Amino acid sequence: MLGVKSVQELRVGYKLIWAYAPQVGLPLALAVDGAHADERPFVDGLLDQAEGVLGGRAKIDRLLIDRGYLSGPGLWAIHQRGLTFVIPARSNEHVYGEARSLAGMDRPGLPVHRQSRTETVAVRPKEGGPAKMRRRVTEVVGIEDCQTFETYAPATEVRDGQHKDKFKKHFKPNPINAVVLTRQDGRDEPTLVLLTNGPVSAPLAVLDAYDQRSRIENQGNRTLKQDWFLERPPQRSRKGVQIHAHFVLLAFALCQGYRLWEAAQIAAEEAGQSSTLGEYVRLLQRQNRDRVLAFVGEHYGIYFASELAFLLGRRVKEPNPRGAQTLEALLNRLGLPPPHGPP
Repeated sequence: MLGVKSVQELRVGYKLIWAYAPQVGLPLALAVDGAHADERPFVDGLLDQAEGVLGGRAKIDRLLIDRGYLSGPGLWAIHQRGLTFVIPARSNEHVYGEARSLAGMDRPGLPVHRQSRTETVAVRPKEGGPAKMRRRVTEVVGIEDCQTFETYAPATEVRDGQHKDKFKKHFKPNPINAVVLTRQDGRDEPTLVLLTNGPVSAPLAVLDAYDQRSRIENQGNRTLKQDWFLERPPQRSRKGVQIHAHFVLLAFALCQGYRLWEAAQIAAEEAGQSSTLGEYVRLLQRQNRDRVLAFVGEHYGIYFASELAFLLGRRVKEPNPRGAQTLEALLNRLGLPPPHGPP
């Protein structure tokens, strides 16, 4: 006889929330909280951290945000900072339906921008085996001034998930732009709708820019988990996990920073510049290739090869111009009496 009973399962975990610069592969800010924490309240703090880290060395111009951070007031706060954002809309939102509806219309004067692209890409078959080259057509539509994202407003104007003036006659939502993916070969039914406060006159550029967000998964999260043991804190307490996450991100950033610096050094050297580390090392090698380290008991001396030949009683036809030119000059430099002199 097989018996079945209900059991309760309790899972305890932590969530790493971080900002990542895909162009250079460097983390800019992070926060650690419980696994069930809402990510949206962390956006302002992450931006403050990131701008503090960058200082005057660089500037944030565009945020590629995961759908989990979708919040009307949060996006409005980013807009008020003067930053451009791109984020996927949820399918249960009015603005999602509005954007897809407008993308299917073709009326004169409608503020939409259509673009398509045909390219050859490598596709790996589902049944396995080597990738094959396939022709792929991508079609997108940029839509200006969508009017149904009512919570895209200051937090003081939003209450219980809706704008407090929603049912007033004078209410008019703040407009937001959208990019709708209408076709991409390989997808049965494209459903992606991107919301942005930036221009959408070239919607393919917006779509391509958002594709960079995948780097935080492939180059960021996956690398931290597989290569940097992010999921193995020495202590499973809140403080232990926070310290572990900060140290892992710090080591990850230092390693990636060194790789970027090394690549810049190599590029500068290939361009003929002589101020790189590699060029400096080779300069030291050229300067010291004629030097000899000689040991006598616990004492040692560093000489040019021609100087060592003098000490061994040999004749040198062309002494190193940077060293002593005669045995007498070498002994004088060493504070020793000349040869055959008094003891």
